[in-house]
Amino acid sequence: MSMPKEQLIVFYDGNCPFCVGWVKFLLDRDGHDRLRFASLDSAWSDRFFKEQNLKNPGKESIVVWDGEFIQQRSAATMAIAEALPGVWQLGRHMDIFPKGFRDGTYDWVAQNRYKWFGKYDTCWVPKAQDRRKFLDLEASPVQDPTHGSQAVDDPSPQ
Repeated sequence: MSMPKEQLIVFYDGNCPFCVGWVKFLLDRDGHDRLRFASLDSAWSDRFFKEQNLKNPGKESIVVWDGEFIQQRSAATMAIAEALPGVWQLGRHMDIFPKGFRDGTYDWVAQNRYKWFGKYDTCWVPKAQDRRKFLDLEASPVQDPTHGSQAVDDPSPQ
């Protein structure tokens, strides 16, 4: 896949309210328009991982692709932090903590996120102005919910 070097693809669990909340946080702070997104369980993501000769990592980790390399878990969050403007770039310095500690903390949150935040029955659909940033929506545009689609814009967790 060809993409501008300065862009990152962030793969996330589209059924997880915590993960979707993280994506919404990133959308609001992506001042340099560097981030693109795809749900890990989308057909687009399956095709992407096959084309790159990579195993789909499943929904246990956020995954970042920089055009050359895959980053997961705490390394993915540091790569995302580096792409954000301003104070958020401080997150890239999480490497002051040992990788085992960073990834262990990440794994603990990942294992408990459904228990703490629940799970969406259907994948979250971003607001119309943000859809261009979602690669898994390009191939199959989402209909406007006011015109007969069952999709719901920006559902909030129960």
